[in-house]
Amino acid sequence: MKTKSVLVFAGVMLFCGLSMADMKVHITYDRGAMIDAKNPSARDGALVLPQGTLSFSRISRMDFEFGDGLTVQKCEALFNEGSFDRLEKSLAVALKPASSFARLPGNLDVYLTWQMKVQFWTGKYAEMSRTAEWLRQRNAQPSSLTGMYAALALIEQGRSDEAAKMFALAESAGTLSEPMALFVRARLAMAKKEYRQALQYLARIVVMYSQDPEWMPAAALYEGLICKQTGGLEASGTIAKELIEKYPDGYWHGRAAELK
Repeated sequence: MKTKSVLVFAGVMLFCGLSMADMKVHITYDRGAMIDAKNPSARDGALVLPQGTLSFSRISRMDFEFGDGLTVQKCEALFNEGSFDRLEKSLAVALKPASSFARLPGNLDVYLTWQMKVQFWTGKYAEMSRTAEWLRQRNAQPSSLTGMYAALALIEQGRSDEAAKMFALAESAGTLSEPMALFVRARLAMAKKEYRQALQYLARIVVMYSQDPEWMPAAALYEGLICKQTGGLEASGTIAKELIEKYPDGYWHGRAAELK
């Protein structure tokens, strides 16, 4: 039984495209001194190294490498093709051992941002909330970005009044992503059954941000959902066909089935 468990675990790791041994860290400390470590751990506010411990207070930056299967470029490519589930699993494996270093500056921010996004799209709202909080603690992303994903998650959970308040806070916090802001407004309008207004917001995304890899397919999908809900089955079917042709697999391909 133990052997079987080990083999299953190894299969999961291979599926995710990386192993625990892939994690390497470049550490900057003491006025620019640098050292590399593999699979570091933490104890009592210090980094544990073979040669001893290094207090977090001496570390100015930690930059992580998770192997060729999870570079920043790979994350972007997987996200843009809609491989949200695959990316979410890979990031969950990679970032778990890095959580001990949550408060230290470095390049974890970009990986956490991708994780927050795919956790939202895969419906892991509790996990997304924790990732967003991690980003806020690191002061890594504008609070407007984490706030808008939080608002979208609340809408998906049927808490549109709370979402509207969260969105208002995000608006006042700084510059918003325009296509994302339009999408949040569309989802809030849908929650109130204001479908004409929602379609106007979604149409603006389709026209003005046709190359956006996240909000363009999202806008098309929800246009289709509104059409289907209001009796426009031919239009929703056309949108489904376009999504399936553009995304032969992955998240958007799977959601397109809802439009038929």
